[in-house]
Amino acid sequence: MPEAVLEGLVDFATKRNILIFSDEVFRPLFHTQPSPPSIISFSKEYSNIIAVSSLSKAYALPGIRIGWAISPNPEIMEQITLARDYTTLSVSQIDQDIATFTLGLGIENGPLGRSWEICRVNLSSLEKFIDSYPDRLRWVKPTGASMAFVCIIDAQTGLPLDDASYCEGLLRETGLLLVPGGKTFGTEGDDDFKGYVRVGFAVAPESFERALKIWGEYLDRS
Repeated sequence: MPEAVLEGLVDFATKRNILIFSDEVFRPLFHTQPSPPSIISFSKEYSNIIAVSSLSKAYALPGIRIGWAISPNPEIMEQITLARDYTTLSVSQIDQDIATFTLGLGIENGPLGRSWEICRVNLSSLEKFIDSYPDRLRWVKPTGASMAFVCIIDAQTGLPLDDASYCEGLLRETGLLLVPGGKTFGTEGDDDFKGYVRVGFAVAPESFERALKIWGEYLDRS
């Protein structure tokens, strides 16, 4: 979220004493500059905020199961610590050493740099692919993370198609899996996300290119 949007959220929450919980698990995997700030950067203005993250997404290390929570509010941190004491006695020393080493590599090196480069290449390929189907595909290009939300247009009607049926047909015929956005993320009876699919692009570029080729061939005949 842009800084201006975050400022508005903080102002809204401050006036109503609302707790802000920010999942920053893909931070700092951004595709634009300057990068948006963390919610924690507003801690001087408001203390009832929590930011959580882990090494599972942007750092591509889900196996070691290490994450963190940050809040400028001591009472919130005390409650988080108490809850943790009831669920986790200790974490593997090896995992902690791997996490410490990884975080010390910085943004451009190690797993984070690798993730950013993979997403940079694949996002560029996805943009070119979508641009080649102006009458069938539309989107808002993501500014961060490793997923895109793409709307598929029915060639006959010009309207968003049934995303669940489309994804089922694509999977059955080609073996390619896309997540139906309206079915998975929408509310029953709500057509806000109708026709949308979630496309993950944090995969090997060669595999992603093959996937786009398969999808394109399916689009051409459907």
